[in-house]
Amino acid sequence: MGSRWWAGVKEFLRPSSAPDRAVPAMDGAFAPNDQLDELTEAIATHDPQDVVHYRDEVVLVAAGHQIEAIDIGDHSRRVVAELPGLVTGIHVTSPGLLACVDGHGLVRVDIESGAVSTLSLDERAHRLSAVVELDGRIFATSYAAEGTWHDWPRDLMTKGASGALLEVQEDGSVRTLADGLAWAYGLCVAADGTLLFTESWRHRVCTYDLGSGRTGVLRERLPGYPARIHTGGDGELLLTMFAARTQLVEFVLREDEYRTRMMNEIPMDDWVTPAFRKTGSIRAPFQLGGAVHLGEVKPWAPSRSYGLVAVLDAAGDVRLSAHSRAGGVRHGITASCAVADRLVLACYGTSELLVGAIDMESRMIS
Repeated sequence: MGSRWWAGVKEFLRPSSAPDRAVPAMDGAFAPNDQLDELTEAIATHDPQDVVHYRDEVVLVAAGHQIEAIDIGDHSRRVVAELPGLVTGIHVTSPGLLACVDGHGLVRVDIESGAVSTLSLDERAHRLSAVVELDGRIFATSYAAEGTWHDWPRDLMTKGASGALLEVQEDGSVRTLADGLAWAYGLCVAADGTLLFTESWRHRVCTYDLGSGRTGVLRERLPGYPARIHTGGDGELLLTMFAARTQLVEFVLREDEYRTRMMNEIPMDDWVTPAFRKTGSIRAPFQLGGAVHLGEVKPWAPSRSYGLVAVLDAAGDVRLSAHSRAGGVRHGITASCAVADRLVLACYGTSELLVGAIDMESRMIS
């Protein structure tokens, strides 16, 4: 009791001394706005998990068990492949498309014919969240050592840290480069060849140097739960966050007895956790500040779900951010990619792709 009391006093006097509990304020480059809800161009899809640029104005989308090719110019589409499980991450390579299939492994898809070939069925490849290829070597992140992708609320509430950064060998075997990761979600290759990956539950973007094998931190104390990170056309980093952090969730994470009872006695959908979208359920937990007033949810209200994408420079500094606040609906931004001077966002909350132009001078996406 004494140590917990003293820890609370130190956190009150110096919030920065509690990296796992202090929720950073959204200010500066993270100042909230309504840019995502103001975007006028949207293309319907199904629960998009990832989006990558293919060629010209065509993007590839991981949508449920399918991979879709969508032209953002004329909005035409075709199904590239139907896979046996949820497609959690994709990456374009010269021989074809790499795809992570939850519960099955890593596959390569011929984008034109749709032919699928298996690259790895290793047990550790059954729970991949993202994949990249660099100089003929394949790297991937594993979100956790057990469960499925849809078990992410349980992993958060049990303070899981069993994710890993992996290298997939030519024979399909898997080598672990870094482990003990707290829901490793996104992965990309920086301009200097460094691997960048996100840890959702630790709210940070990390680095892995292939030469030395050392890990580091590029950006920490993020105000949300980071999802995917991709590189933009000019070397910038496109970081999405599927929900914002809240004091309520942080409180539940340190109340062990309450959290244990909640997990044992209440359906997972009703747990006090972040969310990818507004459910509209009367059983959904919320703070009093999130109640409807005068027919609307105020944009500054605390919310389980949120929409956020940020553009970072190579040093991890935020250059601009676009939001969908509590009063909006475009929540659960899972991925983004650059197509010429436009940004394409995968919005899980509304099952659509959002398309907007980036204006770095005015720090807007419109």
